[in-house]
Amino acid sequence: MSIVQDTGAVSSVAGAVLVPVTDGAGRPVVSATFVLARPPRPDERLGPLVVRGVLAVELALTLPERSPLVATTTFQVVREGEVLGERTVSGPFAHGAVDAVVTGPLAAELLDGILGGPTGIGLRAEACTAVPPGGRSAGHTATAGMDLLSRAISREPEAYVHLVCEDGGALHDVLPVRRSAPARGAGARRLPRVARGKEVMSLSAALGRPTASVTPLSAAAHLGAVVTPVLVTEALGLPPRLRTGPDVVDPAAPVWPDLSRAGHLWYAPALTVMTPDPAAGHEGAPFGFTVATEPGHSLDGVPALGATVDVTLVAGPSPETVAAAKAAGGTLHAVTLTAPLVQLEIPFRDEGGVTRVERIPATSTDATEVTEGTVVRARFRLLDAWARLAYGALSTPGFQTSPAVVSLTGTFDGWRQRTTQPVLGTANLWAIDAPAVTVRRPRTGARAARRGPAGRAPGASLALAILPPAVLAGSVGPAWQIRPDLLDRLTRRERERARLTVRRTVEASFPCATLGELYREVADDGTTRAVGCRPALQLGQTEHRTYEPLPVAAALGHAQVLRSLRSPGRFLVVPERYGVGRFAADDDRPYRPRLLVHSTIDTDDLSQVRCVIAAGLEPDLPPSVRSAILAELREHHPDPVLELPPSAGVEPAVRWAVPSETDVVELATADGYEVTVSCGIALFLALRSLLERGGVVGVATLELPGGLLVSSRLVLAAGSITGPYDGGVVEQTAGPGTVTLTNRAGVGVAVSGLARDGAVVAPVSAVLVPGGTVEVAVPDAGPFDVEYRCDTGREAFDEIPAYIDDLEVGITFVATEAALAGVAGLQVSTSFIGRDDPDDLELTATTPQARRDYVLPLTTFAGDPTLVLRVTAVGTDGTRTTSDPVTWPIRARGTVVPIGPALPAGT
Repeated sequence: MSIVQDTGAVSSVAGAVLVPVTDGAGRPVVSATFVLARPPRPDERLGPLVVRGVLAVELALTLPERSPLVATTTFQVVREGEVLGERTVSGPFAHGAVDAVVTGPLAAELLDGILGGPTGIGLRAEACTAVPPGGRSAGHTATAGMDLLSRAISREPEAYVHLVCEDGGALHDVLPVRRSAPARGAGARRLPRVARGKEVMSLSAALGRPTASVTPLSAAAHLGAVVTPVLVTEALGLPPRLRTGPDVVDPAAPVWPDLSRAGHLWYAPALTVMTPDPAAGHEGAPFGFTVATEPGHSLDGVPALGATVDVTLVAGPSPETVAAAKAAGGTLHAVTLTAPLVQLEIPFRDEGGVTRVERIPATSTDATEVTEGTVVRARFRLLDAWARLAYGALSTPGFQTSPAVVSLTGTFDGWRQRTTQPVLGTANLWAIDAPAVTVRRPRTGARAARRGPAGRAPGASLALAILPPAVLAGSVGPAWQIRPDLLDRLTRRERERARLTVRRTVEASFPCATLGELYREVADDGTTRAVGCRPALQLGQTEHRTYEPLPVAAALGHAQVLRSLRSPGRFLVVPERYGVGRFAADDDRPYRPRLLVHSTIDTDDLSQVRCVIAAGLEPDLPPSVRSAILAELREHHPDPVLELPPSAGVEPAVRWAVPSETDVVELATADGYEVTVSCGIALFLALRSLLERGGVVGVATLELPGGLLVSSRLVLAAGSITGPYDGGVVEQTAGPGTVTLTNRAGVGVAVSGLARDGAVVAPVSAVLVPGGTVEVAVPDAGPFDVEYRCDTGREAFDEIPAYIDDLEVGITFVATEAALAGVAGLQVSTSFIGRDDPDDLELTATTPQARRDYVLPLTTFAGDPTLVLRVTAVGTDGTRTTSDPVTWPIRARGTVVPIGPALPAGT
């Protein structure tokens, strides 16, 4: 969303200006629907037929610089003091939507006004600031006429104005308001037209303004508007750019070949537990288990106990990996595992007698990456029964039916195979196996376009055609045949770059019989002494409960907080919402949304084009909220630590609300989720619109031990960006007694104060535009947390194709024999996506077909680009007859344009 200021149509009070909110293409967000009593006749004005009208528009009130924060804003549609529609929105950002429903003459006046005619209907906005203690609320008011919207609407009425008529209590569409193609030459003006039955007229004529000529629809559509299109694609021969890296065809294989380098083998490092020397003592040992009694007792009356466990791991190739590399005769290379997560897996019997495993994440590790030779030192903190269970599992072989295990999970970049099956259904894939193709208009069969070997353009390919099944029932000849080899080719097996996850485990056993010196207990004087083997610690049954909810006022509206029953001082924070994050300040794309739209282009078959939206989601927990939560938790522990859901060791169950035929894949990470949403080209625009509006929404649910359920909303939307998680989007620059705040986001930010430990120390009341700054006086040198709120406007995000930058579309024009009868030839002038082509195409009896090639972005092709053409018949005596312009939507009607004989009179 963006806000465009056009002061030429606005009057304002006290510096406030009312402006329309625009979408990503710069068009105002407005829609007007009018209900007609019946379908209009060709010569009939629309005004008397309008029964009612509905106007919906998004507006914004821009306020003078340094204005106090707004509390509420009221938007109105008015006429001579009468309020026709009203909407009040809360919050510091003075923008929102308002709608109005009018009937009878007012509806006709509204239709006239939004198309540029005179009207008394206008727009109004009033903003009120919060009432300060002992003070009065300040206000801003602005008004605007309907010409604020009409200039944009009159340029493209079919995008904003919708006409329907009542028939038997139901509503039916009237053919949409259209505009004609521009006349050739400079200064040409686009005139809106409306079609009904077999007549086409300008909208001005329908409204009773200066009359324009009425043209028979059959003449305007003489190029065969009802011919079912044939779409022919040609291979462009552009393979994907290959890279090196492990080709992970079988994830369980001990080694993986390199994608492009022969003899280069990859493997994921396995783990080995570094075994202590029994004679070396406990100082500096690679393993240690230290327990200490703590104040209080557990629920069963046993004294509270805390334990610290230290384990040292070494990464390297497993024996299976070494043997496989030797058999393959290649050189061995380890992948680098990033973001390693180390867990201690403790087996136990629950209250039902079932053996289960609890995964305890390490409280600290000294490795950020793991590859061959990496030494990983991990420390775990456990509490009460979990400390006793860990002691039994680590110190006593056979303590449970399965041993204790240490696991390491990490990610690496590699290649994987993706198999794409052909989609058969509403569109069928057929191969042309005939010397000529005849396309006939349904029902009449009077006009046809023939292509044979003699008329085919050099190098033209008819390898693949896409036709709806209805066309195959008799509108195309000769017979069509299925080619098995083509269907086999459509089963595509491709390599794609991916972030892959691997989990490595190793048994952890340190028998107390030989390593008793390493199991130690903290005495009252702070020294430690060896524990050895103590049966009193071997308690192998416990209630499976790891967390309990804890009410925290600072977390309301942001997260749910749970106290860990396994590790003292640790609190699980489950965000209420994950949003699209931003790149960190030190990234090469600082503060930009972690959101990317790209496409995988299949140049052989456009039905196999895949459009992908990828995003990194992170918790919507600003630093000021986290600081306030920590300040409140100090009442429960002197040094609280916040953990995010991955620390719970439970796999989330995620459900998405997306259109059918849309694939969603999510990967839980240490601080959020990596999400990809993919669909075919037919759903791309709908999915992109959803992304820019309400967003793609999912729910992630965690079922914690003991049956406790917690959940978070996952919101993938361009208008709802959060982060960066570590510092937020408001940058602080310290000065003498002041702090300068700078908005680094792509949308406005409302700053309400600087806080420390959840308490405001310097109030602020400012709305910062992108890049805007404000200087705040502060009582000390800080540090501070900025309390702010981002606007919900749409931020720019990256859009790239995967393999090629643009899509090539070839459009073929074919003149029928009847169209060329009695004339010297045909000249075809074309305009594509509003741009005129410089030269006309020449069609004659010897060259009855010609082709134009265009290059356009994928999103333009998905929006069904329109070709506009005029045909001029050149007689044998030199006379010239030119048709009216005809529109031809490429995706809807195909890339083969048949030209028939019915040319209208004209010059």
